[in-house]
Amino acid sequence: MNLLAASQLHVRLGGNDILTDVAIDLRPGEIVTLIGPNGSGKTTLLRAVLGHIRTSGSVTWLERSLGKWSSRELAKQVAYMPQSPTFEPGDRVIEVLRLGRSPHLGLLGLEVEADQQLIDSIAHDLELSDLLDRRIETLSGGQRQRVFL
Repeated sequence: MNLLAASQLHVRLGGNDILTDVAIDLRPGEIVTLIGPNGSGKTTLLRAVLGHIRTSGSVTWLERSLGKWSSRELAKQVAYMPQSPTFEPGDRVIEVLRLGRSPHLGLLGLEVEADQQLIDSIAHDLELSDLLDRRIETLSGGQRQRVFL
């Protein structure tokens, strides 16, 4: 079974061909590194296979066409952290950590005890427990990266 498969993937942005006839075949458990010079399309490729930008060609996750996934369903399976994550000024660490649970929340987006326990566990593992009430903009770069991770 393929985790991710793409074929004849093509991305055109601003009138320029960024990716042309790209093919990918990844299986669960594989570790892959994308290497290339700045501006060569690495981030564009990630955004394309996640459906964040328009493409032509075929993309499937877990043998299911990208177009058949809702954003919420795909977010339960695949995570993406951009190079420069954005946040709203005033956001606290706990609020950002809660955002990671949003695809998993039930009706009306209400958090249950299990969600809070998972957030607490993640905060502990990433050594963020003492920072939960801090505003993101007051953190060091490394602390911010751990929050977004």
